[in-house]
Amino acid sequence: MNGAFVLNRKETFSVSMVIFIGFFYLLSLASALFQTRSIPLNRLFGVIEIKYLFLGILYWSGAISFFRVRKWGWVICTATLLNLIVIVSQLVISVSQSSKFNGYAAIVISSFVLVIAAFLFLFTKKTRIKFMVNNKSYLLVIIVYSVLLAITFL
Repeated sequence: MNGAFVLNRKETFSVSMVIFIGFFYLLSLASALFQTRSIPLNRLFGVIEIKYLFLGILYWSGAISFFRVRKWGWVICTATLLNLIVIVSQLVISVSQSSKFNGYAAIVISSFVLVIAAFLFLFTKKTRIKFMVNNKSYLLVIIVYSVLLAITFL
């Protein structure tokens, strides 16, 4: 196998974060479905459940494309991690405004550092060359990020 199409450790870490995020969304959806056994199926799938299902599938499809060294996978993974940076930074701000530093605060701060590192790893020179990242790719990241932002906060 050609060495250019093998993911290095930094890229593997970044895509692992995206897989974990997708797993979290799908696990949250499954947990909600198993907790509500008495609700009829037509009222069970609301907007939130459809949003979680869409985001989980999008994140996993982006991770699979990233493993296959496709530009679209890089775009989705970058937009996903950028979206997660915004979400976790909101949590960091709320934790910093509280007067307590407990286990939750430590988890939030360490999550923020890990997501920032995963995001920055996608912009190494070797990764950009491997995925043939150009200005069009950055524009696609902004578009996908805007869609993710709208889906997450609306």
